[in-house]
Amino acid sequence: MNVKLLVSALLLSGAAVPALAEEPVFDAQAVRAHVTFLADDLLEGRDTGSRGYDIAASYVASQFIALGLKPAAADGSFFQKLTVREARLDGAPRLALTYGGKETVLSDTAQVLVRPSLTDAKVAIEAPLVFAGFGFDRPDLGFNDYRAST
Repeated sequence: MNVKLLVSALLLSGAAVPALAEEPVFDAQAVRAHVTFLADDLLEGRDTGSRGYDIAASYVASQFIALGLKPAAADGSFFQKLTVREARLDGAPRLALTYGGKETVLSDTAQVLVRPSLTDAKVAIEAPLVFAGFGFDRPDLGFNDYRAST
């Protein structure tokens, strides 16, 4: 999917050429106004490729124009085109550990984070499982999970 990518102000400030050679004046209230608009819930989180993202990018580009900056993108705009790939989970993820014939299902986000893959639709791994203890190393309390078994 082709979407507009807002070129960061930092990068553009080096690539863009101001129309006027005046020293810019910092105005805290103007910065507050810009941040208030860009952080508003109306922009729906500004997720890549979303309507809110495009609105925010157009707003910033309009501010660049107001500052007298010249676009630096190949197409004469302030935007760079790119392809974005997205992976989504189909249903709830499931992670289970099987040991000694007993299955333990781990809950997503509480015990493990499962994220989608851009390359694999399903992943199944079979490997030996070893319990290494809880990681306590407190000999003063009688715990040493790292002690070699005899």
